[in-house]
Amino acid sequence: MKSTTMKKYFLNSLMSFSCIILLLLSAGCSKDNVDNKDFATAYGGKPYKGDVRVELFENGTSLNTWDGDGRIAVIEAEADSVSIVFMADYGTTGEVNFKVRGKYDQMNYMMGDQQPSYFKVNGKTIDGKIFTADQNFNFTGTIENERVNMTMQVEFLKDLNGFKQGDRLDLNFNTTRDISEGNSTEGCQMRMVPIWSPNGMTMGMVPDC
Repeated sequence: MKSTTMKKYFLNSLMSFSCIILLLLSAGCSKDNVDNKDFATAYGGKPYKGDVRVELFENGTSLNTWDGDGRIAVIEAEADSVSIVFMADYGTTGEVNFKVRGKYDQMNYMMGDQQPSYFKVNGKTIDGKIFTADQNFNFTGTIENERVNMTMQVEFLKDLNGFKQGDRLDLNFNTTRDISEGNSTEGCQMRMVPIWSPNGMTMGMVPDC
């Protein structure tokens, strides 16, 4: 398939793929220089920023890739719960926004007993599997004080919004932040964006900074 056709195909499909997954989580995370901190405090503050590459596969064969700006932020902290937002911006092609909401206990952050769906951070390791009627999501990666690298794979179980049954999207986030001179979010603003769920679209707030 030609590149121009693929770009049009991707533009028509990308926003339908974006998702919000609201989960009741409890997870485990430890990392350098986070003594006496909880999950929300340790990873909150300045967003992680960097690159994100998405690759589309059909029957295991790569059809095309797109490079964009990636951001990951830990926001909306309460006494025992917090949101993690993953944002991929591809300019005029589109953007992907999705959010995980869950519980934390000190540095612990995970959902359930891994049956059948879960999302957790254990040590520096991100691990998750989310199953829906239309798509399967697989998360792998690492999180540290100033770096998050994560891959999210989305497998389509049926024809959906321009994607074919068996298609797969891989989103690879490579993000960092520098908190050596503080972890303030001064200058950041929240903006309302469309965030899709397996049951439809919702509007949600994400940080713009």
